Amino acid sequence: MAQYHGTDRGIFKKKLDFSFTKTNVLIIRSNPCNPDSRVEKIATSLSKLRTHVSVLAWDRDGSTDSNESRPGYHIHRVGIKASYGAGLANIVPMIKFQYKTLVYLWKNRANIDAIHACDFDTALPAFCIAKLCKKILIYDIFDYYVDTFSVPKKLKPIIKEIENFIINHADACIICSDSRLKQIAPATPKKQVIIHNAPKKPKTLKVFKLKNSKRHRIKIAYVGSLSPHRYIKELLELVQENHLLELHIAGFGILQDMVEHYAKESDNIEFYGKICYEDTLALENACDILTALYNPDITNHIYAAPNKFYESLFLGKPVVMIRGTGMSEYVLNYKLGEVIDFSKENLLQACIRLVETNTKDLEKKRKYIYETQFSWDIMEQKLFGIYKDFFPLSIKKLIAIVFGTRPEAIKLAPLIKELQGKNNFLVCNILSNQHTESMLQPILQAFGVRAHFNLHVHHKFQTLHSISSKILDRLSPLLAHIEPDLVCVHGDTTTAYVSALTSFYQHIPIAHIEAGLRTYNLRAPFPEEFNRQSIALIADYHFTPTTTTKTHLLAEHIPEKNIFVVGNTAIDALRITISKGFTHPLLDWLENDLCLLLTAHRRENLGSNLKHIFTAINNLLEAIPNLKVIYPIHPNPSIQDMAQKYLKSQKRLRIIPPLDVIAFHNLLHRADIILTDSGGIQEEAPALHKPVLVLRETTERVEGLEAGTLKLVGTDPSSIFQATYDLLHIKTLYREMVSKTNPYGNGTSSRQIVAALENIFNNDEDD
Repeated sequence: MAQYHGTDRGIFKKKLDFSFTKTNVLIIRSNPCNPDSRVEKIATSLSKLRTHVSVLAWDRDGSTDSNESRPGYHIHRVGIKASYGAGLANIVPMIKFQYKTLVYLWKNRANIDAIHACDFDTALPAFCIAKLCKKILIYDIFDYYVDTFSVPKKLKPIIKEIENFIINHADACIICSDSRLKQIAPATPKKQVIIHNAPKKPKTLKVFKLKNSKRHRIKIAYVGSLSPHRYIKELLELVQENHLLELHIAGFGILQDMVEHYAKESDNIEFYGKICYEDTLALENACDILTALYNPDITNHIYAAPNKFYESLFLGKPVVMIRGTGMSEYVLNYKLGEVIDFSKENLLQACIRLVETNTKDLEKKRKYIYETQFSWDIMEQKLFGIYKDFFPLSIKKLIAIVFGTRPEAIKLAPLIKELQGKNNFLVCNILSNQHTESMLQPILQAFGVRAHFNLHVHHKFQTLHSISSKILDRLSPLLAHIEPDLVCVHGDTTTAYVSALTSFYQHIPIAHIEAGLRTYNLRAPFPEEFNRQSIALIADYHFTPTTTTKTHLLAEHIPEKNIFVVGNTAIDALRITISKGFTHPLLDWLENDLCLLLTAHRRENLGSNLKHIFTAINNLLEAIPNLKVIYPIHPNPSIQDMAQKYLKSQKRLRIIPPLDVIAFHNLLHRADIILTDSGGIQEEAPALHKPVLVLRETTERVEGLEAGTLKLVGTDPSSIFQATYDLLHIKTLYREMVSKTNPYGNGTSSRQIVAALENIFNNDEDD
């Protein structure tokens, strides 16, 4: 167990458990990724996992390096001037880019777990560093190099051999369509996954205002690479010659000057330059037809999976494709658009036919095919599957549970066990050690719970100030290192409050278990009432025991959608700990006598109040000869001194150290009456049908008062004496109190909390 200790503020004394740290993924792409829809989708999807995602990109328009932060990932651009789509004509700048990539990878090797290399021009440096430094290499083949670019005949087999070698030795290989399997033969990847380049469904599709558009004209859209072999010149000529058509074109590449020229010369051609992917979909949606015109003489085009094909399905729009190019056969077989042998006349007639024959049913058909076969949601799961194989913990959500007192440990243990039983959660238990290890470790052992980190804040003469400052100092760097997706705190302890505050400072979502309890008196209980009200202000999710506690939170303007009524996990713990066959020397000592179980330790009861409580106990022992009292005493020296001074020593009183949770719960089960100033026992004892007299002037467990399972008696000796004596001697009064229904749940709280958390995380991913 790693730990913070002593005066080494924020220094780990043992090596950290790195199973809780995020996986570092570097994506490498030989273009600026501005835009690059596939890289953007991959980076955004991977950022949903427990990963740090960064992109190393080649800025071919710049001469200096630059950085950009995007939601979920970071882009570092290497500035080396070069043209686009020129293949080996870019040999000198490409060598410079690969050298800079190699240097970047080496310098950052300690912060890279997986390299996601896109295409051959990034694969070489990625492969070298991956093998040398034992990193996972994912090779994502956007285009097979020798079939895409103009490569000298003598170099072709050498480059093909090198690329196939990388394909065979990468840890996983991604291809964008089934036809690529033939293209990369005879390569045999270790692991091969087909991830289609389908668009990611936006929350809402933007409305795009087309420039200079006329209602009577057929609107053709093309957004993509402005490179040769895509019939761009022929498309421009056709539209310029025919005013039945209008072309809305966007993108970048070596033909950009030509496109700009045609747009200036023609009132039915509009060029929008480089646009983001959100605008790409919006522009295409505003048009009638999409085009994916790839020259089949280029080998790579035979195996291509054009973005426009998938975008046409997503938008329900018809598409024109060239016979013999990638996905054209699919369009033909399913009647999704037009497949032609290219000529300008054939293209014109195809556009006319598509506008005339397109129907709502065809639009629905295209969208249905997208949703069921090609949607990015489906592809994303395939991508996750690859990373899950190499980094199984990366797909889990890390929940840090911070606790440090005995009651917290008892109430959180069932929740920890429930979370650990789920495959989608990774649980990190952080112990503050607000209470001594002798109080906490038996509970953890009883439930089979392990603390992964211990902040060791406990000190013999600790104060609220010392506890708070130590937790803040020691928890902050730990949370910064493990980066949990959620921090869970329980109740109203100083550990809960300061842990929530630390999480809030780091923008980590907070779940507050046992939320909404109130007395609305900041001095009683102190400092618990302040703690729980403060946590409510910064928590994201509030798990309340009852509808009454929910009402408190609603009155404090907490959104109802963030409040979950789940009962109390203390009842869950009883289901685990109570045993019919339990034996203990204390049970033998009790014989058949009446048993009064006493707990008294609250800060507000220290001093004269505690003296009054002890006076009442002395009086009860004198008045009821068959009464025995068991008092598990708190280790606080002040309480121990007062007990020694004011509780009369006699055979029917046992003052004992705190019991382990199993012994305590079974003793609670055996007791005839409970006198307590504890909060948790007010919930636990009624579940076991035991009357509870609360040694406080107020209680936040108002539901127990309303249900009749609790009675406030305060700390006045005569009030305590009379209420206890009456219950033990008036059978109807006793039976009436123990027959009341416990308002704090039925032992399924942990299950309900986990189900709610699963829904929360699923909804976050959908967003």
